[in-house]
Amino acid sequence: MGIRLILDSRLPGVVNMGRDEALLETVGATGVPVLRLYGWSVPTLSLGYFQSAADRPLHPPSADCDWVRRSTGGGAILHDEEITYSFCWPAPPRGDLHVGYRWFHESLVRTLESLGIVARRCPADQTQSPPPFLCFQRRAQGDLLIDNAKVGGSAQRRRHGAALQHGSVLWRRSPCAPELPGIADLTDCPLTLDAFRESWIAELECSVESLVSSLGLPVAPRLAPSDWTEDEQARATQSIETRFATAAWNEKR
Repeated sequence: MGIRLILDSRLPGVVNMGRDEALLETVGATGVPVLRLYGWSVPTLSLGYFQSAADRPLHPPSADCDWVRRSTGGGAILHDEEITYSFCWPAPPRGDLHVGYRWFHESLVRTLESLGIVARRCPADQTQSPPPFLCFQRRAQGDLLIDNAKVGGSAQRRRHGAALQHGSVLWRRSPCAPELPGIADLTDCPLTLDAFRESWIAELECSVESLVSSLGLPVAPRLAPSDWTEDEQARATQSIETRFATAAWNEKR
């Protein structure tokens, strides 16, 4: 068994968050890591776990969008024309998890380099007080940059012996967040979004051995295409109904 690879379609925000929570629970129980790539059926704002729902008016262009609260931290993200991923793996309750950030963002740098596009990882945190409402207007060490524009960011959480890393890769500017350019806006990338995702997956497969080794994962160094189990689907439905589709969760702060 390698790292399970689940390729999902564009789904509603509450479904995406419920599915990621289900995978986090599953990995905590089984110890088998899972990488999931997916999209969003409509432009959706996800608030970071610690953000206040009362701050939504700080971004008028997304005022009419669907929204949901993530279980991971960081600033708000307007999900539209992008690649979103979640990676869940068995992890100790304490210790450095930044290898996950480095591996995914470095793989994106290499993918872009193969297309003749120069990207880099942000060398250091850039503190702003107060921090901007939108995640992609913030700068943290390791963020993926093209020139000085942030096009890739990630956030993490731990729970029940496992870790969840959420990441977004901006592909094209959204009318619901017009201040944020994506890869296709900043470069002459010849690929479509779907083709770029396939190129990135190929790069992930080539370098997965280093991730397995660095994290000490108890699996073969490969990506193994996988489907949803009935148990995971049931867990996702329960998480949606009891958490991500409820005001108690989304407006808790």
